[in-house]
Amino acid sequence: EDIDSSRIGLCGTSLGGFIAALTAGVDGRFPRAAFVLAGGDLATVLTTDAREVRGVRRELETKGITGEALVRLVEPIEPLNFADRLGNTKILMVNGRTDAIVPPACAEKLIAASASKIESIWYDCDHYGMVRYILPVIGKVCSHFPVQTW
Repeated sequence: EDIDSSRIGLCGTSLGGFIAALTAGVDGRFPRAAFVLAGGDLATVLTTDAREVRGVRRELETKGITGEALVRLVEPIEPLNFADRLGNTKILMVNGRTDAIVPPACAEKLIAASASKIESIWYDCDHYGMVRYILPVIGKVCSHFPVQTW
């Protein structure tokens, strides 16, 4: 059976959201994508003081990978570098206004860099606090990929 490429979508949350944004940008043909608790500018995410990235940040610093060296290291997998290919993708982004793991500025950078019009939803929460909004987020993601057209 052939695969109907008009019915393939992509969704990811947190690191999976960055991977989904990267994949959608590299491919450039996904009709719909949803990125939850994600964005662009991996170098910034990896250098925040968030507990979840401290170990990685320290390891990078120990190896002398900071600043521009870190930017160069993540360049091949940076979603912002492929955001101009998202013009054919209808995108939903869901983020937390007080997220210290994926700072709002990182989500805003992907929104600004994207060639697509993005529906962006912001909740008053941090990364883990998004769980309080799980039902409306699931509902919104499901309506972004409507059964009638999929």
